[in-house]
Amino acid sequence: MTPSFATQMTRGPGDYIERFTYDDAQKLLRTLRQTRVNAQLYHKEARELMNMFARADSSLKIQLVWPCKENIWTNWKYYVAQHKDARQIIGDGIVRVTAQRIDKQRDPNRGGAERTDFFMFHADGSYARLHPGNNPKGDAAVKYGSALDM
Repeated sequence: MTPSFATQMTRGPGDYIERFTYDDAQKLLRTLRQTRVNAQLYHKEARELMNMFARADSSLKIQLVWPCKENIWTNWKYYVAQHKDARQIIGDGIVRVTAQRIDKQRDPNRGGAERTDFFMFHADGSYARLHPGNNPKGDAAVKYGSALDM
């Protein structure tokens, strides 16, 4: 497997784990500037995908987004790279992305249904939790935690 954008490969327990780093994000931003792609498109895509997961079968609590064979959200790296809190979200590198329903947290915009957020997991087990709003200014504050908190 050839990692795109010089994504670092780190030794994991018995295999290699692809890691998306802040340096990778900076390279993506340069590409966006050169191609003059509207970064708002990636935010809109993130919001629509989160809504899709939120409307999905309620028995599905966790959906693996990356790495996976299905290519559910191929542009997640662009969304994270252009986020105002990108450096903190990426931390020491993102190794897994999930969409998850949050137990005991209700979303008032969904009639009290369970809240759905994106989780960006790091190799050390910590994570950044994102909830895209209708526009970047409407995003919920990023929440940070550890897998031990879950």
